[in-house]
Formats: sequence, structure tokens, C-alpha cells
Amino acid sequence: MRDWSFGANSLPQFKHGHIVLIEMPLWLWLIEWFSDFSCKLVPPIPFPNFPKRKWAGSDEEKYTPKEWWSNLKQLYCGTVHMRMLNWIMRHPKREEFICEVGYDKLKETLKDYDPEYFKTMESWQNG
Repeated sequence: MRDWSFGANSLPQFKHGHIVLIEMPLWLWLIEWFSDFSCKLVPPIPFPNFPKRKWAGSDEEKYTPKEWWSNLKQLYCGTVHMRMLNWIMRHPKREEFICEVGYDKLKETLKDYDPEYFKTMESWQNG
């Protein structure tokens, strides 16, 4: 399975632009798709006020699950989805090929493909 994307930085001091080609087996792509799609399925049910506890990665203070995760969707996306995504990104059967082309060449080549993207980049550059 092949997929591609592009990204840019239009600020005058950078003017970067790149195109990324991603190759991976279909089964790995399906896992990635399910991981992204499943985050949209989990409802944002707020947590009740449970007792405070220290969470992994937190400072010395204690937090309730509501303060730390806010809702069920954030808990799922922050734990299950992110772990699946990290596993997919590091998988040896997934390869990325990055081509640095510069912002001006990227805009010239892809401005008809996604004009809204470049309008947004220009608005950030101008203000």
C-alpha cells in the first residue's frame, strides 16, 4: 500500500517544503486506518469526580481522572490510539521516503491540488 502527503513552512526564514511517500503492507495500513477511525467513534463522556491520584508522567501533584484526561475519548485517544500509532510508525515493514523540494516548488506543483492549504500558509506568513 502506498500513501503520500506533503508539508510546508512558508515563513521567509525557512521556506521549507517536502513530499512524503509511505509504503507499508495493506494489513498495517488497515490497522492505522482503524486506529485513526476508532478515535472518532469513542464518545466524549466526561469523567465523574473520582479521588485524586498521581499519574505516570505527571509532576508530584495528584489529579483526578477528570482533571488529567477530561473525558473517555481523550483517555482512549491518549492511551490506546497513540500506542498503536507509535507501534505503526516504528514498524520495520513501514518505510518513508522524504523529498525536500522547497516551499516555492511545492506551491507551484501542488497549488491546484490543495489551494486552501496554500492560502492558509500565506495567511500565516502575512500575519
